[in-house]
Amino acid sequence: MPTDPTPQPVDLHLLNVLKQLTADTPDSNCHYMISASYFEFVDSDRTHTRQYMCPIYVHQDSASNIDFDEQGILLDTFFSPEKETPAERIRIPYDQIYQVAKSQTGGMFVDEDSVYQDLSKFKMPPIPKS
Repeated sequence: MPTDPTPQPVDLHLLNVLKQLTADTPDSNCHYMISASYFEFVDSDRTHTRQYMCPIYVHQDSASNIDFDEQGILLDTFFSPEKETPAERIRIPYDQIYQVAKSQTGGMFVDEDSVYQDLSKFKMPPIPKS
């Protein structure tokens, strides 16, 4: 399913947080977690191009080529710990991001680590009809 082609206004606070995330990525002490209702695989041969309820860890060792377009933040990330597995390009639509957390230590993120939160964007994935 492609993202809605009509761009929605982007929350400026969210955009500033994501720009700070990009600036912080080279710092090994900065760890981010982006929580979104879904993200999309870009240029993928997958049967399903959307992944629901999957927080994305962003750190200098886990994400690269961070960029922005009118629909969301794009980045290359790993979905397997195997060294031979290539990174995959994903897009996280702005209107699906409901929380961004930042930690100086990594590991578990706690409520105090939240630098952006809008729980009205949290949506449960569609349930297939049987």
